[in-house]
Amino acid sequence: MDDATARPSLAPTHPGRVPSALPEPPPRARRPRARLRQLAADQHGLFTSAQAQDAGIDRHGLRRWRETGEISNVTRGVWSFASAPATERRAAMAVLLREGDDAALATSSAAALLGFGGFALLPPHVMRIRSARDPKSRTGHTSTRFHAGHVTVIDALRVTTSARTLFDLAARLHPERVARLTDRCLSLRLTTYRDLLAVLDDLQGRGRPGIQAMRAIIEARSDPDYRPTDSNLEHRFEQILRDHDVRGFERQVVLGDDEGVIGRVDYTHRHVPVVAEI
Repeated sequence: MDDATARPSLAPTHPGRVPSALPEPPPRARRPRARLRQLAADQHGLFTSAQAQDAGIDRHGLRRWRETGEISNVTRGVWSFASAPATERRAAMAVLLREGDDAALATSSAAALLGFGGFALLPPHVMRIRSARDPKSRTGHTSTRFHAGHVTVIDALRVTTSARTLFDLAARLHPERVARLTDRCLSLRLTTYRDLLAVLDDLQGRGRPGIQAMRAIIEARSDPDYRPTDSNLEHRFEQILRDHDVRGFERQVVLGDDEGVIGRVDYTHRHVPVVAEI
C-alpha cells in the first residue's frame, strides 16, 4: 500500500466547501458565570451567595472572582457585577435579597415605588413575617399577618400592595394625610374599595396601630357614589366643609342649560346657586 492510499485525504468532502475547525468548548468556569450573569440581569445586576452556590461557584470561587474586579460584595451574602449601575432600585434589591424570599419593600419605600408621591425609596424599609429572633431595626418591619396576598412585584422588586401600604402608613402618619393618600390611590386606581376591605379583614385586631383610623377612612368612602378627591386642595376644602358642618356641595359637576353643556366645575351646591373652583 503506497502513501496515497495509507493516509486519509484532507481534500474537501464537498466541492467548494472548506472544513473549519470546531470551536473549543467554553471553560467549565465560564458556564456558571454565564448563568449568574443571566440571573443577575433580572435582579438589577445582583446575585446572592446561595444563588452562586446553586450555579456551581462556592465561596472560594467568589473570592477569586472578586479579585479580578468583575464582581464586588454589596452587603451580607449579596454580590454585584461591576458593570451594574448603582441605582436606588439596585440598593433596594440588595436589601431584599439579603432579607430573604419572604421580604418585601414596605411603608415609605413601598409608597415611593407605588407612586404615592412625597416618599423616598431609600433607605429601604422592608417587611417580613415575624419570628422570635428578629432584631429591632429602624427600617426592618415584621408582622405576623403578612402573606403573599399583600405583595406585588414592580420592576423585579417585591413590594407591599397599595392597600397594605396604606394600612402600614396609618400606624405612622397623621390620619388626615392617610385619608388624602387613600383618595389619591383610589383616584389613580392603585387600589380599590374592595382591596381596602380585604386588608382590613386580614389585619383588624385589638391594639394594632392605625386600624381605627383606616376603618374610619374606609367607612367614610363606603357610599357607592363616592368619588375620591383629585387633589390635596380639594381634600382640604372638603375637610373645611366638614369642620363647619356645611353640607350640600357636590364635586366635579357638569353644568349646562337647554342649549348644551357649559362646563365642569369643582364644586356646586345642590340647593344654593353657588359654585366653588379650587
